[in-house]
Amino acid sequence: MPNKKKKEPKNPYYFFMLKFRKDEESKGRRFGGMAEVATAAGNKWREMNAAQRAPFEELARKAKLQDKNDLENKYTSQGVSYAQLQREEEERREKERKIIQDIQQHVGMLDVASGTLLWHPFYFAHVNYYCQRDGNYYPCEIAIARFTLRKGIDDTLHSLIELDELPRGYRYEATRKAQETHEIPLPPNECGGERDYYRLSRKIHAFLMEGRDDNTLPPLYTLPVHIDPVANVLGFLDNSVDDDGRGSKAFRVYPLVKLFFELRNACARHKHNQNEGVGFPVEALAERELDKDMFNFTAGISCAFHETKDSVQYCSLSIVKRWCFLIADHCCQDVDVPLIPGSHVPIFSDTSKSMIKPEIPRAAAAAAVQNGAIPKQPMPITLIDHSKASQSDKDVRHYNVSGAGDVPIRSKAPAPPPLRQPNTMPQAIAGVLRKKEPIFTPEDFPAIGDGGIFGKIPMAVAGRGRGIPLEIKENKVPGAGRGRGLVDSLASLNIIGD
Repeated sequence: MPNKKKKEPKNPYYFFMLKFRKDEESKGRRFGGMAEVATAAGNKWREMNAAQRAPFEELARKAKLQDKNDLENKYTSQGVSYAQLQREEEERREKERKIIQDIQQHVGMLDVASGTLLWHPFYFAHVNYYCQRDGNYYPCEIAIARFTLRKGIDDTLHSLIELDELPRGYRYEATRKAQETHEIPLPPNECGGERDYYRLSRKIHAFLMEGRDDNTLPPLYTLPVHIDPVANVLGFLDNSVDDDGRGSKAFRVYPLVKLFFELRNACARHKHNQNEGVGFPVEALAERELDKDMFNFTAGISCAFHETKDSVQYCSLSIVKRWCFLIADHCCQDVDVPLIPGSHVPIFSDTSKSMIKPEIPRAAAAAAVQNGAIPKQPMPITLIDHSKASQSDKDVRHYNVSGAGDVPIRSKAPAPPPLRQPNTMPQAIAGVLRKKEPIFTPEDFPAIGDGGIFGKIPMAVAGRGRGIPLEIKENKVPGAGRGRGLVDSLASLNIIGD
């Protein structure tokens, strides 16, 4: 679209000509156009002093200010008015506001007492694509997971997608993206994917509508950066792309970060019986946990194609399953849902400590052990340096308080001695001048964490079924616990994290 001609600003003489023409025409004079008015009014304008011209200069100033704010008559290099861009931005913000409000209301209507929070299905979607042109994405893989807090991963739908061809000029971009991420071969090479897009679309509809009473498709959740690709690919398969060409009329694609934030706080409110959530104080924490992707290299959860590749972490099926694991690991304990390996967490995860209730005081357990009320049941490992720990610390490891059901108690490591504050620079300089020799030694500036058990053994992390070990060996257990990562090697230690 060609650029529109830029409007010339109205100067003071323009407004004087308008008044001059009106005054002269009231006396019966007629003009052929503004050029004739400019010629006739020129002499009189030149005879006017600054005070006489001031009213017209004020009119010109106001007109210039009005033109500056008139976005309808200002255009981009593509010929689109800034007013139109502003309206589109307002519409986008309003759409995002309604989505956020919809998620909040959706989760807010669910509760643990009635079971709706535990059994309500949520759908996570991810797509891999070769390239994108003008907002259209050329897909090669799609995966959707149905998830509930009670069952974990309830079911999944996955398919590779074969295209006839890529847009001209985009083969290099598609090749580079495939090599760096999903490794799915470019068309016309066959990858065993689906060519009948209508049949795949019907499968997706049937998968999403299973067990639903109404005719409305449930929202699908994905990371914010994947919202446009997921919406566009679903519209491409469904042949119902909306007017802006970016999504489908039938599908709603929502941000997973917001859902994770609301679910985590809903579960925390149930656990602590509070009106305000204590799980994630801010939404950025939910986003950080998703970005960390602690189950990234979990084996055995990708599709058959990617299991033979070195890019299992980019498999769409693996990605949606890892989202399920992450949300289950953060939320299930607060609503007293046991973690099921393979459904809530990876198959090799240690879930024996997933129902720990830390509010049981350690002193009560120690007294019970001392009195012989409960037997000693040592856990596989404990976070105690046995070379320095007292006998009472060695005794308190993993016990079941009578009347508390299957509630294990973990011991805590003794608090490390406080670190000495390092010498300040003035003190160091004074010492050099006084001693006539350097004092920058390990004794003067000890390493953080040096001394005590923390300088001699790695900090193990455990609980809540988080993660899997790099290898399954004797005396080597998976790390766990709301984003704390994996334990590398504990083969020669007898410790456990708190």
